[in-house]
Amino acid sequence: MRWMSRTLLGLTLTLAACASAAAAPAIAPKPHATYIGLEFGHFSITLDTKGKRILAGRAGPLLAAHAVSGALEVCPASAPGEPVRELHVGFPGTTLTKPGRRYTFKRSYTENHAHLIVVAGQATTNVSGVRVSITGVVTSAKLITGTIAIAAPGCNLTTRKYRAKYFGTLPA
Repeated sequence: MRWMSRTLLGLTLTLAACASAAAAPAIAPKPHATYIGLEFGHFSITLDTKGKRILAGRAGPLLAAHAVSGALEVCPASAPGEPVRELHVGFPGTTLTKPGRRYTFKRSYTENHAHLIVVAGQATTNVSGVRVSITGVVTSAKLITGTIAIAAPGCNLTTRKYRAKYFGTLPA
């Protein structure tokens, strides 16, 4: 009899812990912040937040005062000795949703104002029709994880995982 009361007490405590964990509010990103993810030699992603939104950003913000939402892909060389090329794409912005216990987003779009930059010669070419797919999950207030894929003529990035870490607060 005594073991039954201990078992019931243990089950009750377990159920109470599960119920309180399920009722815990979802973690939102920092309210006015920049998150940056980098896979050296392949791509980088920048996500600016404001409340429960990922802000829009233009491609190639070289003259911007701070980082803006977007991605940069290092294009694979088609021949040995070819100069490094970077494809800069913007991000149209999105609102975070909470389908479960975490805030998430998923955005697929066509970027018609991407910039292909040849690093050695500083030549810039506008590229249209670039297909971009980005997903994200707010893992903690200081981390957004997800996937990114970019398809452009001569510069494709197959689906890769990223970890965008909190970089700092956006200027007011």
